[in-house]
Amino acid sequence: MLLLAAALSMGPYLHVSGRATTIELPWAPFDRLPVIDNLIPSRLAMYTALFAGLLLALYLDAVWRGGGWRRLAAAGVAVATLVPLLPARPIPALEVDTPPFFRSSVQRLP
Repeated sequence: MLLLAAALSMGPYLHVSGRATTIELPWAPFDRLPVIDNLIPSRLAMYTALFAGLLLALYLDAVWRGGGWRRLAAAGVAVATLVPLLPARPIPALEVDTPPFFRSSVQRLP
């Protein structure tokens, strides 16, 4: 399912260096159907991530059940997959002042 979702999310034609080629991908037949042609193939990428996460969870469960040093390895793999989710640096934030119009008690519209 992971590979199918990844292949379908690439759209009807293969793109190389930003240019569409004439090589059809698995989404091409669906692109000609009346209702399905309105779907955006790139939105299927979320299912690719879903199936990748499911595959990782099943793998970690199988390794965890092995016991012993495999549990430590499973915990290491789980932590390693979460590292990319950490922010690289703090997200900058600026203080925003309330405009004078909203600070005053008398609010007149011109």
